[in-house]
Parts: sequence; C-alpha cells; structure tokens
Amino acid sequence: MLFMKPTPAPSGTIKSVRQHQRQQGPCRPQRSFHRAWLSFILCNFIWLWVHPAWAQEADIAVNPPVQAAPKGETADPDTPVSPDQPEENNSDESTPSADDASMLKAMTAERLGEIIQLIDANAVAQGNSWRFQFQERPLFLVYDKEADRMRLMSPIAEAEQLDEDLLYRMLQANYDAVLDPRYAIARGIVWSAFIHPLSPLSDEQFASAVVQVFTAAETFGTSFSSGGIVFGGGDSQEQHRRLLESLQDLLNPTT
Repeated sequence: MLFMKPTPAPSGTIKSVRQHQRQQGPCRPQRSFHRAWLSFILCNFIWLWVHPAWAQEADIAVNPPVQAAPKGETADPDTPVSPDQPEENNSDESTPSADDASMLKAMTAERLGEIIQLIDANAVAQGNSWRFQFQERPLFLVYDKEADRMRLMSPIAEAEQLDEDLLYRMLQANYDAVLDPRYAIARGIVWSAFIHPLSPLSDEQFASAVVQVFTAAETFGTSFSSGGIVFGGGDSQEQHRRLLESLQDLLNPTT
C-alpha cells in the first residue's frame, strides 16, 4: 500500500495559533470548572454549620442574661446568671383556705357519721346506714365504700295514694324545680333522694344535700322545690338560707 506523507502546516498558520494563545491564554480543561464548583459548595456547607453556634455565642456575649434579684430588690442588668444556678421562683403561693382544704379532703363513712351526729345526737347507725332526723323529718343515709357511693333520702308518701296528675307533676319537678335531689319511687314509697359519689363529697355539699332533701320532701304537692333556686318574691328562699346556715354553724362552730 502507498502511504501519503503528511503535509506540514504552513509556518504562518502555526505562528498565528501561538500568537492567539499568548493573547487569550492557554485553554483550561473542563475539570477546573468542576473543582471550583465543588469548592464553592463545600465553603457554603461549612459556613452554614458554623454560623448558628457563632451567632448564639455572639448574642450571649452582647446580651448576657440578667440575674434575678431577691424579692424587694432591683435586678442589676450587669450581673449575668450562672448557667448552673436555677432561677428562683418568687411568686407568692397562696395558702389554701379552710373551704379549699375541706374540698381537697376525701369524704369517708366515718366523717359522714360525725356530721350526722352533729345534726342529730340521737342518730342511729346500723351497718352501712344511718337513721336520723332533721327538723323532725326522718332521713336515711346509705353508703357503699367499695362502690364509693352514697345516697341520702327521706320518705314522703305511699305511691299508691298518689293520682296520675300528681305523679306527672312530680316528674316535671325533677326536670326544673328540684336542684340536686330527685323524687323517686322504691318499694311502694315516694322518696326525696340525693345520690352522689362518696369520696369527692365535701362537708358543705353534704349539709346542702340535707337541706335540699328536707325541702323537697316538705314541698311535695305544693311547689315541688328543693329550695336551691326559687322565686325571689316569696319567703321560701329566706327559710332555705336559714336552714343551711344553721347546719353550717354546726359544722364550723365559732370559738
């Protein structure tokens, strides 16, 4: 085979290329661009990682935390707080009143017996029940420690002696006239009954229950009211207030 000998470039062409390189600079490979881009990304990553800690230190240096001053003194803004020193709570804690303490103390069957004996010195206990009188009306208390329940009730009349209109009116009163107690029928007797969990009951709530059960039984057939909320123009509200105050005086005697 015949091979052709390459023809050398004219000397003028080589000279012009070298002159262009001297004017424009040598051609850089493309890898230089990638290295510059990676360096830029790495610098930004380091800045974002260091910046939060630097900013926090700078803020602490510029605005150091002020130590809380003792009660009655003015805090010194130039005194920093030690990081290991807990802040003092200078808020005034109010002392619970006697009513709050009574609400927090759980009611027990023994405490119920003490209150009942204050109401009626001749009260009789039998098993898990008490029989006593309030304003010459008989009342019965039954409690269950395991179920944590109690009920206070007073008999009113035999159910068979009531006509249909009176029973209908009794159910209406359960809806809007009596407050905490309810009218109910058990074993052929109409009762005024108050039912409540045992342990959350307070002394004041039990005293109110006694007055309401008594009032609901006394007003059966007339106003059908427990005395809690009544028409303000009559005398019933004042009588209810006096009965409740008399019981509260027994529970909290003045010294």
